[in-house]
Amino acid sequence: ITAMEACNKIAEAIPKLNKNYSDILYLKIQMKYSYDDISKILGISKENVKMRLSRARKALKEQLLKEEYYYERQYQK
Repeated sequence: ITAMEACNKIAEAIPKLNKNYSDILYLKIQMKYSYDDISKILGISKENVKMRLSRARKALKEQLLKEEYYYERQYQK
């Protein structure tokens, strides 16, 4: 898998996540906002930003693994 393919898979997976997770990942990854900026934008504490980002990254990883499993199963038939 190339870096471009990986970026595309991530970009496709993020909107499938819970809105809170997709929003915070967008602000951090795409917009490159700091924890402080995200805290102000979302009206939550900096600690909550870190916790939500951690959970969002975990959910993203699970989504990517689930999709990879689906693709592998699809091509094995």
